Amino acid sequence: MGFDAVSTLSEETRNPTKTIPRAIVICTLSAGAIFVFISWLGHMVFPDYGSFTDADTAAVDVMTQVGGPFLAAFFTAAYVAGAIASATASQVSVSRILFTMGRDGVLPRGVFAVLHQRFRTPYAAALIVGGVSLLALIFPLELASSMISFGALIAFSFVNLSVLKHYAINQRRYRGYDAVKYVALPVIGVGLCLWLWTSLTAETFAVGLGWVTIGFVWLLFLTRGLRRPTPTLDLTESA
Repeated sequence: MGFDAVSTLSEETRNPTKTIPRAIVICTLSAGAIFVFISWLGHMVFPDYGSFTDADTAAVDVMTQVGGPFLAAFFTAAYVAGAIASATASQVSVSRILFTMGRDGVLPRGVFAVLHQRFRTPYAAALIVGGVSLLALIFPLELASSMISFGALIAFSFVNLSVLKHYAINQRRYRGYDAVKYVALPVIGVGLCLWLWTSLTAETFAVGLGWVTIGFVWLLFLTRGLRRPTPTLDLTESA
């Protein structure tokens, strides 16, 4: 939906404590409304979803039903443009995450914490992300979607748990309306994520847990077998 990419640009935003939360809410609500409306509209146009030529290209069948080959071709061109924009936004966000991790010692500083002298962007991290992204040329679509599903659910689960830990447990804000914001809603979010976990395939868990294992091995290397403090991200705000 884009709110994850928005949140990575907080260091380049004016008044991020107000701007970023608003942008996240706007992205979530507007994208959710668009998805629901388009799904409803597509069903009204093409109610017999069992007769799609291929589930992966169902939208093309809908566009052909509405406007014939011209609209199908126009939609394909617009879809390609949208995919490029989405990939660009993802590359921007991931490169900044890697830059932050490099700056705070989680990844090698000499590679990931380097900014371009003129543009002040983490160009080394961006080039690495671009190189890794080229694996899409040979990666099976099912494997890529499995990795995305596992990573997304990990992120969404821990976002909810972090709200519960920070506000309800650490700050003891669990009375009155705070109980709704910082206890009930995060618990519901975790519950929904757990429900979605049940729909993942065995391949998804195998790939995801393998990636977690790589991360844990890297953590052992950074902490010399957990004998040193775990590197943490510096979230201190500056003027």
